[in-house]
Amino acid sequence: MSATRLASQRPAMSGHDRLRVLDVAQMVAAEPPPIPYVIEGIAIERTLTLISGREGEGKSLLGMALTAGVAQGESVAGIECQRTNVLLVDAENGEYEIHRRVKALGLPSAGVTVVEAEDFHLGRNLADLESLIERVQPGLVILDSFRSLWPGGDENDSAAVAAVLDPLRNMLRRQGPAGILLHHVSRAGNDYRGTSAIGASIEVGFRLARHPKDPDRRDRRSLHCFKSRPAPEPEDRWLRLHVEREQVFIEAAESFVGEEGGECSHAPKRTELAPSLIAAAADPTEWPDLARAIGRSPKDGTARRLRDELLKAGELVKLDDGRLRVPGAKTPIEDGTVAPTGTAQ
Repeated sequence: MSATRLASQRPAMSGHDRLRVLDVAQMVAAEPPPIPYVIEGIAIERTLTLISGREGEGKSLLGMALTAGVAQGESVAGIECQRTNVLLVDAENGEYEIHRRVKALGLPSAGVTVVEAEDFHLGRNLADLESLIERVQPGLVILDSFRSLWPGGDENDSAAVAAVLDPLRNMLRRQGPAGILLHHVSRAGNDYRGTSAIGASIEVGFRLARHPKDPDRRDRRSLHCFKSRPAPEPEDRWLRLHVEREQVFIEAAESFVGEEGGECSHAPKRTELAPSLIAAAADPTEWPDLARAIGRSPKDGTARRLRDELLKAGELVKLDDGRLRVPGAKTPIEDGTVAPTGTAQ
């Protein structure tokens, strides 16, 4: 599947298939295939990832930002995303808030299917979700959130949790997409709210949080991996979530080091990138070179959204050959330093 979800699907199991004998000799002789990440270090094909966090930490915004990154094949806060279709199932925010966030995060109109779940129950209606996945054929499924998709469920009941999450995980294995389930944490500060059966059922787990002593905690979050069954646990990632001109931007940030007595540093805010981008476009420049001039990948979602915003505002213009420049700047031909082709100087 990787980026296009075209890999072969497992057929439905017969009675004999439920206990399949694996070829150990072949496994010993061959190297395991590369881990099929859909989102670098976070979401893997046929695997269920949990992202937990307190209310207001930005779980839903992060999930929607990752949706945009995967749908467009852009990196999000330095996290590489493979391009594929995305299915976002939201049972928590309601149509108005979903609309507002879709607009604020600049979700693409293609490659994303957004579904508002109402009267849906993971324990009773999983077949409906599987049918939707078969129709949409996504490479990534984001479910927001566990509690809202399992109304009336007891998160502290190990048997009940396993009876809901294990079939969800196994369905993703059958169908092929990576899955991200958003969930809350308790006030006690655990990695997630509820029984340890939640951690046993998932294969990858992250907690999104802000440090209480961080003077930049309004915007900055850490994304900490507390479980990774398929691969080594990645290092903590630090993210910046901030709003400007009614748009939400999620970018990479430096770690908070205040507890060691050092000063807190962070990556430049998006507003600090705009002057750099404009200055780099004083001469006509192709987008990949322009992005690298401000220290960003050409596939970086924040940089591309900034470029598009500056173009819309008229602070950048695109030439016929696709290069970008600031308005009023002359090309070498226009200012006379380079003669047009076939013209003597």
